[in-house]
Amino acid sequence: MSDQQDHAAATSSATKPDTASRTFLLDSLKGQAATWFVGLVISILAIFSAKITEYVKVAANSADFRSQYYNELAVSLSAFDFDAELVVEYLDKGWTEAEAMTPLLDEYNASITDLRKKEYVYLSWIGRYWGKPKMSELSATYGAIRTIDADFHSLNDEFGAVNIRKTQAKVDPDKARQALVVLVPALKRLQENSRALLTDLQ
Repeated sequence: MSDQQDHAAATSSATKPDTASRTFLLDSLKGQAATWFVGLVISILAIFSAKITEYVKVAANSADFRSQYYNELAVSLSAFDFDAELVVEYLDKGWTEAEAMTPLLDEYNASITDLRKKEYVYLSWIGRYWGKPKMSELSATYGAIRTIDADFHSLNDEFGAVNIRKTQAKVDPDKARQALVVLVPALKRLQENSRALLTDLQ
């Protein structure tokens, strides 16, 4: 065999192990890269899964709170509307003897106290769970409530004379009629505002 042939054979035999080593190294790197990639994907999915789960929980809790707060506000508004409407009706019909008015006024005082105590609580709930624009609707509703309550207070002397001092049998019909001039439209405004508010919050 010539020197050239010996050199070629030696080169060929040296190249084969190098090629095999490179192939093995590339295959190993590919395997490791695939493993790292799968691990990375699993980690990312785990992070997003936790965030999605957290988001779903927060959304579910918000929905529960919205339903709870909506029902509480609706009950408070309905109770006040009912009690105020009864007082207006009794004043209009002249049913203002102590036996009729005393329990009615007790119910009214309970419902207005409940609403006035929770005014800012309701405002904060609506601002947080329904958005600030809805807060103006509740404020308008409370405006009608305050008008009604102020007009009822204008009859306090009459109510006291009938229910406490017992110096007269009934509320003065003329004073009752004067109060109704304000009460009737204020009650209508309250009912309209309450319906609109509760409908918008659904």
